[in-house]
Amino acid sequence: MAKRKAPGWAGFPEGAVLSLALYIVFQCLLALLTIKGILPEEVAFRFQVASGVIAACCGGMLAIRRTGVGTLWAAMGSAAIFAVMLVLGGLLVCDGVVWSRESIILLVGALAGGFLASLLGGRGKKKHKQPAAPIRRAKAGKKA
Repeated sequence: MAKRKAPGWAGFPEGAVLSLALYIVFQCLLALLTIKGILPEEVAFRFQVASGVIAACCGGMLAIRRTGVGTLWAAMGSAAIFAVMLVLGGLLVCDGVVWSRESIILLVGALAGGFLASLLGGRGKKKHKQPAAPIRRAKAGKKA
């Protein structure tokens, strides 16, 4: 299956949706680990930030592969849409967002994941092979 390149910004939402889906899965895992007592509650916020970074990184790498724009633009565009989706989710689910130090850290973590994706998902320069010179064979009976 050939890789598909979407024109312009069309791959940004795909990366953001992947980021949001991964973030929700991580939050369910966090809830399970906290309820079972495996993960202490003091570590829960660090897990949330780390899951936001990882989710944004994965979504940014998908956006890089699906768009034709540069790696930084694709990854940061996807991460910005993911951050906006987190804010909108907070507005819809929790009847508002409480702007505290923790909420700013979560949003900065999402953007940091996009930046990390731009560093990890960069395509190196293609090395072009130079055509090899044809092999010349000596004719029979002649000395070189």
